[in-house]
Amino acid sequence: MRPECEANLAAQMSAFAQRFLHAKGWNECVEPDGAVSRSDMPSTTPYHLATCYIGLADFVENRFVNAFPPPTPVED
Repeated sequence: MRPECEANLAAQMSAFAQRFLHAKGWNECVEPDGAVSRSDMPSTTPYHLATCYIGLADFVENRFVNAFPPPTPVED
């Protein structure tokens, strides 16, 4: 994530939760008017959403860098 985008992360996560999440999971595809456009795509893959939120939370708490440090260059 670009540093200039960090301030918007909490607002984007909140908007995502309000638009896509519901009591039984989430909707994969929602039209601008709020209608679910792909009811054939229910929340059947919770690990995608879970790992997304874990990754975002790790980033917010600056844990991502510790968990996945950048590769160390190897000198020839």
